[in-house]
Amino acid sequence: MPIRKTTSGTFMVDVTIGDVRIRKTRASRRDALALERALLRYPVWAIKEHGTVAASRETTLGDALSAVYEAEWRHASRPETYRAAIRVLEGFFGPALPMRELNTDRCIAWVNHERKRGMAPATINRRWSILHKAASWAHERGFMDTVPSIPKLRVPESMREYLHPEEVRQIIAGFKELDRPEMSRYVVVLYSTGARPGEALALTTDDVDLDRSQAILSGAKTGEERVVPLRDEAVHAIRCQIAAQGDGRIFRFTYEEFTYFWNIVRHVNGKGSDPRWVPYALRHTFGSLLVQNGCDIVTIKKLMGHKRLEQTLAYAKLHDQALTAGIGNLPAL
Repeated sequence: MPIRKTTSGTFMVDVTIGDVRIRKTRASRRDALALERALLRYPVWAIKEHGTVAASRETTLGDALSAVYEAEWRHASRPETYRAAIRVLEGFFGPALPMRELNTDRCIAWVNHERKRGMAPATINRRWSILHKAASWAHERGFMDTVPSIPKLRVPESMREYLHPEEVRQIIAGFKELDRPEMSRYVVVLYSTGARPGEALALTTDDVDLDRSQAILSGAKTGEERVVPLRDEAVHAIRCQIAAQGDGRIFRFTYEEFTYFWNIVRHVNGKGSDPRWVPYALRHTFGSLLVQNGCDIVTIKKLMGHKRLEQTLAYAKLHDQALTAGIGNLPAL
């Protein structure tokens, strides 16, 4: 039956799966549609959820990830972040893997695989959280006996991920040598704005005002927008992109495509085992260089889109020279 609005103002989902009729209400039509899609697309877990009919087949990793995505992440501020992570997970394990076969050994093998690919510990931890969420969902519904458990990777201190400007220039040159000018421009924007990789990838021509040298970034984590000034090199990079491909998304490659070529660049430069050479280090570099050059921490906090000052302090570790310069501001006796 189609979704209908009840007299109380909620929206009724009414579907029949086999000989089981499921009726649920949701506060909005959007939430009701999401539930209806999930029920019809994944009838096995839907029936199991209501405890009336035993599951007729095993639930797979693809089932679990999709079900959790429908329920929790479809309407997140950056759903593409979750879709990208799901593609990575399904690419390694296979979407048809039965959830009962997802064990700790398999998960550790995946972590080792990601580390060999050069993925940053923080990125691996985020993807592991998504996988763990899917496993917990399957366990709660009786499709798994236990939930795999592995320790999170230690995330290096921001200082260890700090890149020198000369290294950033090497990265930009490396993308140009690979005939990936759009990716070299993306690096320029990341370095010049301190944007998170997903924020920069989401930029459209509607988000930039090149005459005023400004861009609107939408926080992938906070869901909030912030206006950031654009340095001349970022304005030039974005102008070149728009000239090359017109209106719409400014950078039209995926993050997976970018990291593929990034890893080529890092190996060509002999940095294959350097933990600092990860894309997110460009954001750390932005904060660290601003601190070193005397920018106040509150301004850095606003530019980076942090909610708490402690986050900014973690990104922008003070170097010895910054401490020395700071103590020099104390009036002499």
